Amino acid sequence: MKHIVFEEICGGLTEHALPVMRACCEVGLPAIVGTFPAEIQRVGSVLAAGGVTVDLRSFDDAPPSDVVGALYSSVPNCPGPWLCSAAYAAAVPRIAATHGLTDKKTKYPADDSTDPLGYFNTVFATGPSMFQGSWNRYCKRYPETMAAMTVVEVGAPKTDVLCVGGSGRDGLLRRLGLDPALKTVLYSPTYQREASLEQFGCEIIEVLCALAINVIVRLHHCSTDLQNEHAARFGHRGKDWRSTLAAMQRNHGNLRHVEGDSNPYFLAADLLVGDVSGACYEFLLTNKPIVFMDVPAFFDSHGRDGIGCWGRRCGVIAATPSELPLLVQAQLDHPDQRRQARDTLIRKLVYNPGRAAETAASTIRELVRGSIAVDPSAVDEHLNRMSSRFDLPKSVLERLQDRRLAVYGAGQHSHMLFNALADTDLLNSLEIVAFVDDFPGSGKNRFRGIPVVTVGELDPDVVDCIVLSTDRFQADMAINCRRVLGPDVPVVDLYAGVDAL
Repeated sequence: MKHIVFEEICGGLTEHALPVMRACCEVGLPAIVGTFPAEIQRVGSVLAAGGVTVDLRSFDDAPPSDVVGALYSSVPNCPGPWLCSAAYAAAVPRIAATHGLTDKKTKYPADDSTDPLGYFNTVFATGPSMFQGSWNRYCKRYPETMAAMTVVEVGAPKTDVLCVGGSGRDGLLRRLGLDPALKTVLYSPTYQREASLEQFGCEIIEVLCALAINVIVRLHHCSTDLQNEHAARFGHRGKDWRSTLAAMQRNHGNLRHVEGDSNPYFLAADLLVGDVSGACYEFLLTNKPIVFMDVPAFFDSHGRDGIGCWGRRCGVIAATPSELPLLVQAQLDHPDQRRQARDTLIRKLVYNPGRAAETAASTIRELVRGSIAVDPSAVDEHLNRMSSRFDLPKSVLERLQDRRLAVYGAGQHSHMLFNALADTDLLNSLEIVAFVDDFPGSGKNRFRGIPVVTVGELDPDVVDCIVLSTDRFQADMAINCRRVLGPDVPVVDLYAGVDAL
């Protein structure tokens, strides 16, 4: 029997694919879900909470090609090792969905030289607004990739419940220990360091808590993930927001920090304070007021042509946290003030409101049956081209077989690299004493059976050479190695060769 195979590279994003998994099971299309070993527990908890039973496995346990009817990812800018593998034919439906309604440069990253959408042949479009911003830039950078895409107007499955209504508001607030008689404001920012949380998040929360309202804080999953190297580098930089919010909650009886599925809190809140997070535009589907914190540094970095910037016309904008109290109170007192602008934008946001998961499942079934055609030409060319990316790393590693190696990188790139080398004798002949990760933590303490440590935990007496297993940030990683281990430590960039450093 053919299965729909979901790549979930991060448990914090699984809620976006969950309704599709459920709908696929209902139409008789069983699901396999793959993730990184460190994410299995978190992905499994999301699946269990959502009542979805699937075959959950590590990326190291790839399903055989004859059972794969389609591949699906909600993170098209970062396909995982299965989508990047030539083990699955280019003609298999390879579906790029998305995990938000905003448009940052990273959604369709035209500046990424690896053309990540080249691994896909099908796009599930969320709504008319997704074709602005980075989509246009990507089409100009990679016209062959985008011209070969089969685009299907599906919608945003996670938002179905927001479009059809329903609440349970009072019960949810009572379970949180909050007063249902008070108005409720949800603060839901994105994680990047240029956005509101990292710029002045504590000040925002303090001024909101000073109002006679309930305050619920629901952060982006990256803001609380201390093991995520990307989140640390571009977001929290090691700050423990869980601890910070726990301390603030002890000082404010009307404050609650929540995690997990955001939809119940969208339905319960009377107003949202946000910035450029996709949460703003998911919340918008409830047609309740939004106050946007202005984040000019974010737009300087990510551009102003996406909905995260121009979409703010549906709400009001606060330039500083001190402006929030008056703006929030005014919007709570007059919630219909921006209703016409909200109505206009809602029509641009999602196809098939309330029926996106159903539409996705029926489309996947037709794709698997072949009733909807896909063009494999661009994917086939891309797989052939990208398979050669590991030729240089392989040749470099072959020249290092007489050394004791520490491999810097225990994430997606190393998974793909070592999967590409799995059928060779090279891996068995290498003496890898440790993998290095900036945030190893629990659940990420071994990689392919080998310990994962920080640079500072390396024993220089048992390591002859550090290998940078990545195709980006090599300079930063080399500096980190030499800062900790000294200027003479041999550091080899797999993409520059043995003699380059």
